[in-house]
Amino acid sequence: MGARDVVGVLNGAVQVSASARDEPRCWVNAGWSRSVDLEGAPQWAALDPGASDAEEVRGLVAVLVAADSTRSAKAQVAGFLLDVWCLGVKNALAPEAMGERQLSGHRAVYFSAFEGHVPVPAELARALVFGAAAYARDLGFDPEADFEAAAAVLGEPAGPCPMTQPTLSRLTSHAHVPTSGTDSSAFMWSSPG
Repeated sequence: MGARDVVGVLNGAVQVSASARDEPRCWVNAGWSRSVDLEGAPQWAALDPGASDAEEVRGLVAVLVAADSTRSAKAQVAGFLLDVWCLGVKNALAPEAMGERQLSGHRAVYFSAFEGHVPVPAELARALVFGAAAYARDLGFDPEADFEAAAAVLGEPAGPCPMTQPTLSRLTSHAHVPTSGTDSSAFMWSSPG
């Protein structure tokens, strides 16, 4: 890479390819795993150590995402409030640039209605967000208006979303509903039985 390339990168004219280490940092509320069935994905269940301590299962999952920039000390921060039992993406916060101190304060406030928060891999955050959106679309609900802008910070899933075989919401029979033609049984939405 020559001086011209370095100047191009700094000016945004040349894009640097993203790698796995460039994945966004992600957090979800503690107890999130109690709202979904992780029977087929025990590795992700282990990422929610406080799940058994959560007071109640609400079907709500909060996801916060921070994508670091190679050109700025500030990260692009976006958020999602998911209703995993019905509405999908109930609310999305459009991206906002934040420094580390501002992000730390924002994260504390963002998760203040929950029993805290836990860091999770971007792959899991994508599965929760895009899985909730897909489930709700199947029920006739579109994602919230700022979903696309916020989803750009999170990034698209690399493959099929593992959360495409939902169980019916707690308002129905609690039976698992298979989706024909897919083999994405790692997750299924669930509700308390």
